[in-house]
Amino acid sequence: MDFLDVEDLWDSSGAQAGGGYEDPGDVAYQMVEDALEPFNKRLREYSNLGLHNESKLYCMGILKGIMQYTKNSDSKFKDWAEDCAETCFENIFSEWKENCSNVEHIKEMDDYVLALSEVD
Repeated sequence: MDFLDVEDLWDSSGAQAGGGYEDPGDVAYQMVEDALEPFNKRLREYSNLGLHNESKLYCMGILKGIMQYTKNSDSKFKDWAEDCAETCFENIFSEWKENCSNVEHIKEMDDYVLALSEVD
């Protein structure tokens, strides 16, 4: 998500040429969601194909990437999208859990997410 450019955010938000106003926070959230959508799509595909272990591992990678961005990025875009990454993290994790029927995988993911949150 470090490739998200604050200039693109500014161009897409605020007062619009055709009238109206786009809130920068809303536009930033949409940009983050759009950036994560290809990963979400693949995650859903794994789940739909019954590739449950692959789905779990792929979800772990997505969540780790979001957490690394949240903790380590010094992007100017991040300043405008304060809670976007965290919200997307929660949404991806929740959707994965809803689609997972393997209790062991859910416990493993819960432990993984807890460990991610404890890492500085």
